Amino acid sequence: MHPIYAIGLTGGISSGKSLAGTYLSRYVPVLDSDHLVHELYSSDQALINSIAEAFGSQCVGKEGVLRRKLREIVFKDSAQLELLNSIVRPKTSEVLLSRILSCKASRQPQVFMIPLLFENGWQKELDHVLLLGCSVETQVARILRRDGTDAEDARLVIAAQMPLHEKQKLCDYYIENEGEPQELYARLDVWWQSLMSESS
Repeated sequence: MHPIYAIGLTGGISSGKSLAGTYLSRYVPVLDSDHLVHELYSSDQALINSIAEAFGSQCVGKEGVLRRKLREIVFKDSAQLELLNSIVRPKTSEVLLSRILSCKASRQPQVFMIPLLFENGWQKELDHVLLLGCSVETQVARILRRDGTDAEDARLVIAAQMPLHEKQKLCDYYIENEGEPQELYARLDVWWQSLMSESS
């Protein structure tokens, strides 16, 4: 088996990605692509300027992009969200690819937590992809508990994502996360030990 350095972690909304990423950080550095966007919002002047131009100067402050203000604009307007994605995605992709290539060159394992990993074809750049999943009912219950939204909105968000069975065809390893965090941690331990023994 070829060495495994760049490891993808993904799953649908409320599948447990953040929980898994936090737990795996005891074994390996974890890069959250959402945090990468936040980093760019405060450090990439060209991106900040593009957002100010597209959405107005009220979306930008001394520290960079004002995320809450921007979220208010794009949350209920799919055309505005599409516009934001068209501005942010190319830059995020460029930086993420650079980090993945650096990881492979350094020969040090790293986990890349990418919510829309398969939708954007990132599996082609990674050595291994771990997918987390659970039933739609569990996803809805977790979204309601976390965001206080209603069940219909939660189902719409889930329906807009690639179905779990499609993702399962593309991943290297699947972990079902229906239960308590301790159950997930135990499965992650088994997966990690197996992955490291296979790639050594």
